[in-house]
Amino acid sequence: MVAMVALQIGRETHHQGSAVQFEFEDARPHPDVIQRGKLLPSAVGILKTADRAFCNDQPEVRRCIAEATTLLLTALALSSAETSDAATAPRRGGLAPWQLRRVTEFVSANIARPIRIDDLAAITRFSTSYFFRAFRHSTGESPHAYVIRRKMEHAKALMLVTDSPLSQIALDCGFADQAHLTRTFRQMVGVTPACWRRLRRVGPSA
Repeated sequence: MVAMVALQIGRETHHQGSAVQFEFEDARPHPDVIQRGKLLPSAVGILKTADRAFCNDQPEVRRCIAEATTLLLTALALSSAETSDAATAPRRGGLAPWQLRRVTEFVSANIARPIRIDDLAAITRFSTSYFFRAFRHSTGESPHAYVIRRKMEHAKALMLVTDSPLSQIALDCGFADQAHLTRTFRQMVGVTPACWRRLRRVGPSA
């Protein structure tokens, strides 16, 4: 169930004159994701640990679900980056596939802390100014917008699959506090995290 929910984290559709609405996509993973190294096997192992701890250790269950969610979202992000790269010819002046992959992996590994553009530029071996232009050329969005979007995806997944308070989710996603998460979430999604969670929670308590 957790894996299905995490894999449902989909796209946001902007409707002119109305609030942004979140839509779930098909929960079936892309075949490339299924074959990806150790990400998904690791997620499965963590979810098995959560299942064993379900009745006796709720904090451990929450920790496992959060960790598995990160792995699943990383697999999806890597698959998306590689599918996009395979579908289009490399853009002159953009990032190489290995650079995009390193950026994706770095953001996933550091989702719980502030991420600076300087950090991303360093792992691609470019200057900050050149990296900014190359990343935008390759992806169509700025590095900052990409990082915030990934943090929002992670926050949404945690809100759906855990009972963690928003204050903890804010810290788990690298925001200064709940107010910072709420402000950013509302700007991007159109509603507060509490409202979004209440409307989209799955399971008997929904």
